[in-house]
Amino acid sequence: MSEDIYQTARRLGIGIVEQRWPLVTAGEWDAVAREIRVNLAAVERAGGLDRELVKRAIVAHELCHAQGGDEAAAGEFVGELLEDKELPARLTELWRKSF
Repeated sequence: MSEDIYQTARRLGIGIVEQRWPLVTAGEWDAVAREIRVNLAAVERAGGLDRELVKRAIVAHELCHAQGGDEAAAGEFVGELLEDKELPARLTELWRKSF
C-alpha cells in the first residue's frame, strides 16, 4: 500500500471520528460534515481480528462511499487497499451475526 488510508482521507479533506453507537452499522460517511465515523462497538465485535486493521477497513469502506462507490465497490476497494481480498467477507459475516 503506497499511502496510508488515514493520510488519504486527510488529503481529501475528510475527517475521521471514532464513536460508539448501537450496533446497526460499522461506519458511516457524512457528506455534509465531510467525515467518516467509525463505530467502536463494531470494532470490538470483530472477533480475533486486529482492531487497528478493522478500523482501517471501516475507514477504507466509507472512503469508497465518499468517492461515490456502492457496496460492492467498497468491499472490493477494502480488499485491494488492505491487500486481503477475504477481509471484507470475513467482517461482513462477523457483523451480520451482531446486527
